Amino acid sequence: MRYSALLVGGVALSAVTLAAMPTSAKELKNIGMSVGSMSNPYFIALAEGATNAAKKINPDAKLTVVSSEYDLGKQFSQMDNFIAAGVDLILVAADDPHAIAPAVKRAQDAGIPVIAVDVEAEGANATIEPTTIRPGWSHAPISARRWAARAT
Repeated sequence: MRYSALLVGGVALSAVTLAAMPTSAKELKNIGMSVGSMSNPYFIALAEGATNAAKKINPDAKLTVVSSEYDLGKQFSQMDNFIAAGVDLILVAADDPHAIAPAVKRAQDAGIPVIAVDVEAEGANATIEPTTIRPGWSHAPISARRWAARAT
């Protein structure tokens, strides 16, 4: 799980340099990131991966990570604060993939690309999600054996 989060964080920042900024050479200095909970090890690793990737793009880049505690109203406020602060990029693990759309649009209207991480965010410039297929396949034989044992 930790490797997956680090990879997603790194890929999210790489994606923006390739996809979201093709018409300008704007330097990546300030990044805002809103996640569900910074007490979740996955989001801690995700923030670490994003920080490492940002530092590779610009050693002086600053990543501000905030936790919405799975409160959509709080996540809206965080997005608005990032817009007001003039960040160059917003990474968001949306609390509600569809309801976050107005905040995504406000950021984009302000010229700030939004990259959804972990889950979709309607209207985002890009979405980077980890794959859960491999872990599912690796647990399938164990689940099948347990199910078979109960059925007999």
